[in-house]
Amino acid sequence: MEVEAFLHAKVEQMLIDAETEFDRIGPILDERLRQPLIRLRVDYSGGFEIVSPQRFGQEYIGRIANSSDILLFHKRKASPTPRRQFIKGMLSDIQRAENDQEDVQVPDLVRKLLEKQENLEILPVSGLNRYSFIRGNQSV
Repeated sequence: MEVEAFLHAKVEQMLIDAETEFDRIGPILDERLRQPLIRLRVDYSGGFEIVSPQRFGQEYIGRIANSSDILLFHKRKASPTPRRQFIKGMLSDIQRAENDQEDVQVPDLVRKLLEKQENLEILPVSGLNRYSFIRGNQSV
């Protein structure tokens, strides 16, 4: 519940800031135009319980224009996969070679790639055809 209290405090502060800004602008005839649009982007990759955005926004009906979608939850991207780390390593090798004015040969890069791969398999033609057919039907 401390996360929800923190979010309420943030929204209340944003409401105060919006009210100050509206007062600075001057009188607004239509009261609905004085309702600010507020959205909080909340990273929940820390493992805490997610608050229902609709339930959270019920307290702000009539005070905020978008009371049902104040909170936008998202997760931070996962750490790079081993494959991405490997590709970054290869790219840094190429850049280092370019900086050292070495000749970078494609066969050397392919050899490095194959040496670092542990789970390589050779599929027979029939197995490859079956796999291609299955994958092709899944994407449709």
